[in-house]
Amino acid sequence: NMFELSLQAAMGKELDLENVEYKYISYSYHFTSTATGNLNAVKGWENVVNHPSVVDAQWTKFGQITGLKSNFDRLGYMIVRANSEQDVRTISNGLLDSIQLQFGH
Repeated sequence: NMFELSLQAAMGKELDLENVEYKYISYSYHFTSTATGNLNAVKGWENVVNHPSVVDAQWTKFGQITGLKSNFDRLGYMIVRANSEQDVRTISNGLLDSIQLQFGH
């Protein structure tokens, strides 16, 4: 595990990184939008929060959205965990495709 590897490195021991077994890969995705207007709802958000590979997900902004102007214009995030990088990508892309931002007056 990573703790043991850290201890071995601190003690100056040679590390056997080829036989390290990773249990999962995590990925963080921050939701942004270049659209502007009054964000009323996020259709399909329940698909994100109820997915078994989603470790954490929050939607942080509703109301008037002014587009993507800075790092602070994030609308929310999700953290996905899976056994491989490909699985993380597949799950994340599927979840992204399952939501739809609804703007109105």
